[in-house]
Amino acid sequence: MMLQARLEEAFTQMGWVRIPEIIHHHAEEAAAQNISYLEFLDKLLQEEIMAKRDRFIRMKNTIGSFTLP
Repeated sequence: MMLQARLEEAFTQMGWVRIPEIIHHHAEEAAAQNISYLEFLDKLLQEEIMAKRDRFIRMKNTIGSFTLP
């Protein structure tokens, strides 16, 4: 369990919010399909990048919807 705690701490420090949600699913999938470490890492990082982009777009849309008096 020490590894899990270290990973969660690292995710928090990096500001990663999507990877903690999906890591177990992707790890099981990688083990079942014999996916390489690099491919596994790439899938995790691509999901995190997409999530950050989505949050950025939502934030811009929210800010853009404010009107000045």
